[in-house]
Amino acid sequence: MPLLRILIWAVRLVVVLFVFLLALKNSDPVTLRFFFGMTGQTPLAWLVLLVFTAGVLVGMLVLAGGLFRARRKIRQLTRQNAQDNPPASSAETLPQVES
Repeated sequence: MPLLRILIWAVRLVVVLFVFLLALKNSDPVTLRFFFGMTGQTPLAWLVLLVFTAGVLVGMLVLAGGLFRARRKIRQLTRQNAQDNPPASSAETLPQVES
């Protein structure tokens, strides 16, 4: 296994361990105050995880729009290129030999 791959996995392990220990240290309940006087309590670690997950989902939705537009443009340009430059027949591509 290459050294760089081992180093990457070691860094990942340290990050996961750090996040886990941070969650254990911040397990105190926090009060969420919603609209119309509604409240709820949840551990701080769960709230941070929920907000992080929501941010990842919003980011993926934003990127998906650009990805779909790019794919549509690629299909359009591919069709246009095929119309403008039809494939050459085999007779046109072979060199003519004179005897």
